[in-house]
Amino acid sequence: MQQKPTRLRRESGYWMRSFNAGRKENKRGKQKELHHISWRSAMSEKRLRELFSLTPKQKVRHWAGHDPWQGMRLDNKVQISMNAVLRDNDCHIIRMPLLMKPCFGQPTAYVRHGGSQPISHPRFGTVKSRCMRCLASDACERVAKARLSVTPDIKSAFVRFGQAGGSFGLKNPSVCPTAQREFDGLVSVIVSHGGFRSGNDTAALAELDSREVERKRREAENKRLARRKAIKRGYFTTEFLDLLEREREEREIQLVLASSWDGLPRNVGRIRNHSAQITADVWFVRECKRIRGEDVNPASIARALINKWPDIYPSSNFNSLRQRTKTDLARVDTLERFIVKGSSKPIWPRFDLAVALDELDLITPYTP
Repeated sequence: MQQKPTRLRRESGYWMRSFNAGRKENKRGKQKELHHISWRSAMSEKRLRELFSLTPKQKVRHWAGHDPWQGMRLDNKVQISMNAVLRDNDCHIIRMPLLMKPCFGQPTAYVRHGGSQPISHPRFGTVKSRCMRCLASDACERVAKARLSVTPDIKSAFVRFGQAGGSFGLKNPSVCPTAQREFDGLVSVIVSHGGFRSGNDTAALAELDSREVERKRREAENKRLARRKAIKRGYFTTEFLDLLEREREEREIQLVLASSWDGLPRNVGRIRNHSAQITADVWFVRECKRIRGEDVNPASIARALINKWPDIYPSSNFNSLRQRTKTDLARVDTLERFIVKGSSKPIWPRFDLAVALDELDLITPYTP
């Protein structure tokens, strides 16, 4: 088989189009919105993972902050009764229902943000705080209060903070000038104690791992379906063009091998290697046009050949190529229809897009 001319890879606008090209503006806007929601959810889960991974001492300091929930969107669907949380003598949580709220039972979070502390909203006025809206607030407060009296030092520091103005004093330093100092002292005492552990942290991290796996699986599946849909609409990916090229090469080789068989039609038998290459190229561009629903005729095929392989098919040879292409299209039809004696299949199999897409999923899957 003679050596073929070098094929330059040319992915022009005709052969490879963006997935988003040609879509309506409202669809693009909807996709951007869904992507933004997915991104925001992923960022929230990343933040949750960071907080559930903190050491007990780090948690004490974090939840003593002014806005410790920044960067998180917490589900408020789980209601926990006060008797559902099992603690040991040191107020470490041994067992409780899974709750994706790292603030649960944190004494510094309760002291600064818990209880009945409405907040001022710029649009809706006075509204319930996050802690007031929480369905697990009763159980959370019970655990937090128990932890605030677990040792005499912590209990005394908590009492002094309350006498200095408590959470009201933190918001109104001009009225309660010593509240911040006593609060810092309470935080320091709890940190010195070592903080508090919770078995919910391990369960929550495992749940986040499971969510991450599922999220990646959904993303991979969505990308796979988007690729299939895009290809069916004529927006070819690099992987699909590679698959078509392999199909083209197999047909070229098969035509060269079959050309010496007996009993072949005149337009197939004793074909030269160079003619086999051109016929396979014609098959390639014909399939691309069929998938895209474009007209298939000698002129359109000739233009596509020049566009795809300009080094092999110069534009100056358009007229002769157009005339040649008519013969090659007829040969392709013969190859896909003619069954050699002793065989049950035609020389060339018809290209099945559904089968090709299934093969593409196996070759280049979107893995989580």
